[in-house]
Amino acid sequence: MLYSDMYRKYYRCTTVVIVFVISVISPQYLYACTAAAPCTASDRIITFYVPHNSPGCRTSMEGCVETSRPGLDGQRVPRSLDDVRSGKTKYVTLASDASNYGKYFNLGTITYTSALDKQKHTVQNVVGYVHDTGGAFRGRPQKLDVNTTIC
Repeated sequence: MLYSDMYRKYYRCTTVVIVFVISVISPQYLYACTAAAPCTASDRIITFYVPHNSPGCRTSMEGCVETSRPGLDGQRVPRSLDDVRSGKTKYVTLASDASNYGKYFNLGTITYTSALDKQKHTVQNVVGYVHDTGGAFRGRPQKLDVNTTIC
C-alpha cells in the first residue's frame, strides 16, 4: 500500500468522524437563542414561580415583582403566563442562571394553574425570555423557572 493511499483512507475516516461530531452537537450551542430562532427547552428542567409584593418578598424563594434585568420593554417587570394568555405580551419571563440572560426558549404548550383565578389554563407556542435570576440558579443553566402569575 502506498503512503498516499494510506493517507487518503485516514483522511476519509477523519472527515467522517468530524462530520459525525458536528452533527451531534446540540443546536443550542450553534444558535444564539434569538426571538427569530428560540432554543428548545426540551432538555431543560422547567419549574414555575409566582413573584409577589407581600412583606418579606426580598428573602423569599419566589422573589418580589421586579426582575434582575430589564425585559424586552426596558422594564424590570416580570411577564407571566397569564399575560401571554390574555394577549398583553408575546413572551413569558424566565428566571435562570445569569449565563442565559437575553436568551429565548421555545417552551411549547404549557398547562398551569393561575394564582389569580385558581383555574387551569393551557397556552400554546409559549416563548420565554430570560431576564431574571436567583440563588437557586447559579451554576445551573439547564434550569428554567417560568413566571405563571404575578400576585
